[in-house]
Amino acid sequence: MLCQSCGIQVPERANYCWKCGKPMKPWIKLYEDTFLETCEIVFQPDDPSHGIGSFYAKAIGVFGVYVFGVSSGFQYDKIPDHQNSDQASKLDGLINRMVKAGWEPNGDYGEEWWNHRFQRRVKKTAKMPGAR
Repeated sequence: MLCQSCGIQVPERANYCWKCGKPMKPWIKLYEDTFLETCEIVFQPDDPSHGIGSFYAKAIGVFGVYVFGVSSGFQYDKIPDHQNSDQASKLDGLINRMVKAGWEPNGDYGEEWWNHRFQRRVKKTAKMPGAR
């Protein structure tokens, strides 16, 4: 569907436009006390000498750039392979944790198969990730 505000294509199940943050459905209220965070899953070699890496959910919010979550580590050869079931399951596990925490896939992807992109609305009174 197209956003009525900015004209960008967004997934049918999205509640908010991933670009401008406007509600996509008439029953969704625009909350002035919230802001839109975005996130992309990236690959990080944790121990390149042993071929061990992880997927990281790299988020951008009101507090700047932060890591929302990290997958379990896995073996890789040069870069992750989408046909490797262990690597795919680690990515799926991270995505499932993100969705449970309120992240919505925005239908946009980066250059690699693991570069899923997400967005979510967070109250402006929210604390910095990891703060108590």
